Amino acid sequence: MKFDLKSILTKELFDWIEEHPKRNQLIESIQGEIFQSVVHFREWNDSDYNGNDDWILFALRNEEVWQDEVDPIDQCESR
Repeated sequence: MKFDLKSILTKELFDWIEEHPKRNQLIESIQGEIFQSVVHFREWNDSDYNGNDDWILFALRNEEVWQDEVDPIDQCESR
């Protein structure tokens, strides 16, 4: 799952990341952290999750459905 960091981060921070020598590693790390946060949030709020299944397998089975949903984070305007 990819996130539009430009719409989430301040312009100053996004520009700093873009100019950083390890840009790709930073972006991958930030997107990974955001994804983990989304996974945890959905785990706590998904009424279909029974708490016993492996959450990652549950998330992978539902990823396509979730990708079609519009999250509030996707509607953020660039700062």
